[in-house]
Amino acid sequence: MSAGEDTSHILSGLTSQLPDRDPEETAEWIESFDDLVATRGTERAQFIVRSILQRAGAQSVGVPMVT
Repeated sequence: MSAGEDTSHILSGLTSQLPDRDPEETAEWIESFDDLVATRGTERAQFIVRSILQRAGAQSVGVPMVT
């Protein structure tokens, strides 16, 4: 699975207002996340995502609410 292939419909709603200034780096992050899910499972991936969101808040990085 390529990084943009299965996630483009998800990302388009969250990132359509933002230009991707480094698509290669974005693809690397998505590939790493996919590998995390494949090797460590969804529970670990959820923990990592929640940790990153918490860190983003602590660093005053605004992120959209996702339900």
